[in-house]
Amino acid sequence: MINLFRQMSFVPKGLKYKTMIAFSLMSLIPLLICFWLAINFIFPNINALLGVSIGNISLILFISLFISVLGLYITRQMIDPIVKMAGDAKIMANGDVSKVIEVKGEDEIGDLGLSLNAMTQKIKENIEELKVYGEQTKMI
Repeated sequence: MINLFRQMSFVPKGLKYKTMIAFSLMSLIPLLICFWLAINFIFPNINALLGVSIGNISLILFISLFISVLGLYITRQMIDPIVKMAGDAKIMANGDVSKVIEVKGEDEIGDLGLSLNAMTQKIKENIEELKVYGEQTKMI
């Protein structure tokens, strides 16, 4: 069921789309707060005209808080794998070619992790070939 949901076309897999969604969700909050401030302080009599109660405004603020937390969650889901991968890449750069990056996503970050794993595997193979060639040259 989860794989079917991921394969649907409306589920974005790219980092660009996830960033746009997170930014859109988080930028909605200041607009809703400005709307609330305008209704309560700039146009205080509009509540009677529009029939907007404090409960409705509180509901809007609660929804906006939920949306901002959702945007923060989406942003964190993008940033955490990048930070972890950067740490793993530093370990690999220091010579530990036994390190394997755990790939969870199917987006650009997942592709980068797979590419780093393939590069590390190729480096391991090249090191083994160099060892064999070194032993062969010792015999000569």
